[in-house]
Amino acid sequence: MNRRLALDPVVRQISCRLPGPFVVSWARWALGNREAALCLHRVCDVGALHDAEPSLLVIPAATLKDLLYHAERIGRGRQWLTLSFDDGYPDAVQYVSSHAEDHPLIRWRLFVCPDKALRQRGFRWDAGLDPLGGLPATVTALDAENDRPELIAAGVQGTTAVADMDTLRDLQRRLPEVLGNHTNSHLPMASFAPEIAAHELARSIAVFEHELGRCRSFAFPFGTPGVYWRPEHSEQLFDAGVSELWSVQSRTFGADDRDQGAVLPRFPVDGRDSAVTILALVAARATLERVRRPARAKTPLSPT
Repeated sequence: MNRRLALDPVVRQISCRLPGPFVVSWARWALGNREAALCLHRVCDVGALHDAEPSLLVIPAATLKDLLYHAERIGRGRQWLTLSFDDGYPDAVQYVSSHAEDHPLIRWRLFVCPDKALRQRGFRWDAGLDPLGGLPATVTALDAENDRPELIAAGVQGTTAVADMDTLRDLQRRLPEVLGNHTNSHLPMASFAPEIAAHELARSIAVFEHELGRCRSFAFPFGTPGVYWRPEHSEQLFDAGVSELWSVQSRTFGADDRDQGAVLPRFPVDGRDSAVTILALVAARATLERVRRPARAKTPLSPT
């Protein structure tokens, strides 16, 4: 059984009874000197009629406010958390734009699909299409993916529109370390023939750098290693000069992983969870990792 799937329901059940200060102390002890990253997508303001309700991919702004409050108390001056948003929806772009500078102890990342942003093309799931099925079998078909009528329509409709390139350029000027590449098509690299995957990675970097400047950071679509991407894909990206790669895995990482060019993991976030639950899930995983490390520093559980 997947240990994460077995652990998460237990943590969710007990976390509603845990006070925030306890989770802050627990996470601080469990993490030690390690870091964690969260993978989010959209942000909503619950109560606003035009915005989505909390869901697997949509987190309330109020939850993020609580999360930032607790996260900064866990770190006590240390940058331990990376808060990342995938896909480049306008609500996420606006949230990062208006909050990143006020929270310098948080590392912020926003991963966008450059061709979709440039030409205002939406995502398969927003257009009612299978995000993993009927994948392009040739380079020509891949290059035509974003010209599908359903994606053209989804890219400009209110609830499914993507942030336009002018908005991203403005964010890049203000916060040059935040934006990263998420491929042009948002399709799984591991499902492509090698030459098609290589073309998609190279072309997305070219579009990103032409429109936004140096491509320093990249997040694999869907993200699970060995399922949606393979080692040869990360090798191609590192060879192309991308210095920071991100997957999706529920585990922490060390500063040496970042320094040595490892593909860094991100905890997937369910937008229906509270801030305390999200941090408790990180703390629980970090606790398991800590007790399994044979040589580790013995730091006491400290008060908030």
